[in-house]
Amino acid sequence: MADRRMSAAGMAADIWIPQQKKAFSAWVNSRLAERSMVLPRDKDLSEVFDDGLMLIPFVEILTGNKAQKHVAKPKMRIHKQENVQLAFNVLNSVDYHPDIHVEEILDDSEKMVLGFIWQLFLHFGSNDNAAELLAWVQERVNDKERYPNVKVTEFSKSWQDGKAFAALLDSFSPTIFNNDSVDQSEDDVVATKARALLNSVFDAALLKLDVPKLLDAEDLAGFAPDDKAIKMYVTLLKNAWAEKEEALLAAERAEAERRANMTKEDALAELDAALAKLAMVKNCPQCGFNLREYLEAEAAGHDQAAAADAADDA
Repeated sequence: MADRRMSAAGMAADIWIPQQKKAFSAWVNSRLAERSMVLPRDKDLSEVFDDGLMLIPFVEILTGNKAQKHVAKPKMRIHKQENVQLAFNVLNSVDYHPDIHVEEILDDSEKMVLGFIWQLFLHFGSNDNAAELLAWVQERVNDKERYPNVKVTEFSKSWQDGKAFAALLDSFSPTIFNNDSVDQSEDDVVATKARALLNSVFDAALLKLDVPKLLDAEDLAGFAPDDKAIKMYVTLLKNAWAEKEEALLAAERAEAERRANMTKEDALAELDAALAKLAMVKNCPQCGFNLREYLEAEAAGHDQAAAADAADDA
């Protein structure tokens, strides 16, 4: 019999639990990658922390603190309990107290482990509450002429066809994802187009922003997306763009400062190099010329013309 527990968005558990597991696993792995680690593929997400061996490095990465020496090969329950408690101690060291008992992790309590990961994400991976995140998205994509079929009102069905994701990435920069490529028509193959668009958007976010693929296009196009999975992914997009935008602004400031301090000789040399490179790209070396000589000749010509005008006036 299907599990009929409902999510906050009104979804049955046999739909929202697999979506959350995929999204949460991808997020955990994206952090564990900092130590070249990955969750074991042969264990369910509810089981991966039950001996503490994955939980300890995970919380160390989140907090920046180190755990005390743990049992490297825990076989007995008491050894696993000790390891999980060590991980909890690391969280306590940054004044974070998990709303889950050690025994619930040891017993692989699915609902509690999923809730635990979600709370860790909210505390260590997000600076916004749901209302603030939604308002941020709406300001970027709602009621914009460039995004005619986008109206984000929540973190589930508004994202199902992929157009909200496309608009959000485009609002960052069309070089990340260009919304002009989105088919805005409505027809009988909406789900097929949605899957294609979602995959394209997720690929672009991974390539251009280094945001891991938390979501599955097949799941989203076929069912109403889980709100927590969408919130997590949108938060990662927001954080990634903030970092990239700051890096771009810093580069622009550095370039502006460099140009402000550039001498005339430096500027001429840079233009010479650019013209020479352009000539090589066009496979026409003879097209190049000495910019300095050209400008000096031009200046001399202007001086001669000015002198001639002055003589005529006299």
